[in-house]
Amino acid sequence: MEVGLEEERNTVPHSNGQEEKIYVAIRVRPLNEREKSRHDVSEWECISNNAIRFKNNGHAEQRSPADTYTFDRVFGEKCPTKQVYEQGIKEVALSVVRGIN
Repeated sequence: MEVGLEEERNTVPHSNGQEEKIYVAIRVRPLNEREKSRHDVSEWECISNNAIRFKNNGHAEQRSPADTYTFDRVFGEKCPTKQVYEQGIKEVALSVVRGIN
């Protein structure tokens, strides 16, 4: 299920060598072929570019605020890998290669 998320051109914070922050990005993985053949549905719903919600097997009456999780960036299951790389981990990967830890 793809929720209409507004595409955002945000970037991962750069390290200035003095202060580093932990940047947490997640991707809700798409169902694999076996799961699709069983007519499974995803347990997770992207509700914004930085929040996901556990669906409790689709029972809306069981939802609670504790079922919602916030991260620096959330990528939906239909988000292409290239976009995840460009907007989620590129700067982190480059900083590692440059020796910034």
